[in-house]
Amino acid sequence: MNKRLVKALEKEFDYEESQYKVDESVAPFLQESGFEITDLEGNTQVSLKKSAHGNEVLVTFNARSPFEEEEQENNPENEQEQEEDSPQDNSTDFQVSIKKVGRKEGIIYECVSSQSEIHVNSIMYTEDVDSTERISTYNSSGDYRGPDFSTLDEKLQTAFVEYLKTHGVNEDLAVFVETYSVDKEHRMYMEWLGKMKKFVN
Repeated sequence: MNKRLVKALEKEFDYEESQYKVDESVAPFLQESGFEITDLEGNTQVSLKKSAHGNEVLVTFNARSPFEEEEQENNPENEQEQEEDSPQDNSTDFQVSIKKVGRKEGIIYECVSSQSEIHVNSIMYTEDVDSTERISTYNSSGDYRGPDFSTLDEKLQTAFVEYLKTHGVNEDLAVFVETYSVDKEHRMYMEWLGKMKKFVN
């Protein structure tokens, strides 16, 4: 029984390893954007940090599976329907906090990156950015996390998005978040397969 599981794990690992390609866009993006990346082994969360205009900018997101790609491969006849849904299904949630250097208070954007476009869900003001960041992005903590962004005046929406862009949160970052979140999950999945194989062998 163990041999069957080990063989299946080995086959899956070999397949995933053959499909994995190192993302060569990481270094150029970090160099051009000025962000520093924190990607700890065994942790699903990735963070990007930089200073801009006297503020500290922190972008955080988690590893994610490319569900949409897998569905298209398995159900090619539903490709048209999936393309219509893809902006919602194949998107990456991420959070951006901006605070003055050496201060606690700041604002936190809750965003979604989809097809290299950034969509803002809400913007929260907080007296303590660091403690608020530890709360799950979409988990209610009792604090007011701001209005639904789409209900704001269009000029105000545009101004808030432009403010993000002046701090390096732009289309290039959106592409990076989408691709790196999948890359991170792929690496963690291969590591998981390896540990499982070692355990049952």
